[in-house]
Parts: sequence; C-alpha cells; structure tokens
Amino acid sequence: MAETLTCAFVQAKFRNFEASTALYAISDDVEGKRIAGEMHARVITAIADMLRTARDHTIPQPDTAAATLLSAMAGVSRTMLEREVTRKTMGTLHNELTLMVRAYLEASARPSLTPDAARSYSSAASAGPDRRTASPRVPARATKSHSTPA
Repeated sequence: MAETLTCAFVQAKFRNFEASTALYAISDDVEGKRIAGEMHARVITAIADMLRTARDHTIPQPDTAAATLLSAMAGVSRTMLEREVTRKTMGTLHNELTLMVRAYLEASARPSLTPDAARSYSSAASAGPDRRTASPRVPARATKSHSTPA
C-alpha cells in the first residue's frame, strides 16, 4: 500500500513541475484555499478507503491515518517544489516518502483480530494513553532491541 500510495502521489504532484509550482503559488489565496480544501478532503477519503481494504492488518482510525499521511506527504512535496525538485531528485523523494509512509502504516497497524481479541485490545488500549504498549502483540525485535547485552 505504501508504494502504491506514494507512487500515485508523486506522479500526480510532479507530472508537470510548472503547473504544480503555479498551483502552490496561488494556494494561499481565498479561492486557492477552497480548492485545496476540497481536493484534500477527496484524497483523504480515497486514502482512508484504501486503508480499510487491508486484510492482514487494520488501521484503527483510517480517516485520521489518511489525513496524517496526506498532510505529511503534502508538506514534503511543497518543500521540494519550493526548493525546485528536479526529475533527477524525484526518485529520491519517492523512495523517502515510501519509507516514511511504510513506517507510519506499520506503526499504526495491528493484526486483524478475532472478536474476543478485539474486545481485549480495546479494553487494554482505553486503559492507557499509549495504545501501542497495550497491544496484544509486541514485535520480537522491539523486545530484543531493549534488552541488555549478556
């Protein structure tokens, strides 16, 4: 999903550098904000719908995750346009965005749970501020990386 999302995003944003730069230039005026807001809402809905299709892992709040991902990617792309990204650096941008999106999705996802496990997860998650520590699964690599050497 991360690769598909970032590939589509980078292609849409950077297909035409001049047009993208011009759109960012007017995005701060009243009409530009309205248009950007409408597009932002449509894209968030599309990303959230995509996140809901994940079979092995679920994103607890796909709308929030979609808004976070889009905002992060849009911020990176705006900075790149302001710094005059080139076709030469676009591959690096795509790779870095994919890494960021993949890491965020992996950190946000949890395995699809049986109804009993889901109730247990919800109870544990609501008990504390950090739902990741209350997760019924703890990645083996996370526990090993915090252990002291023998």
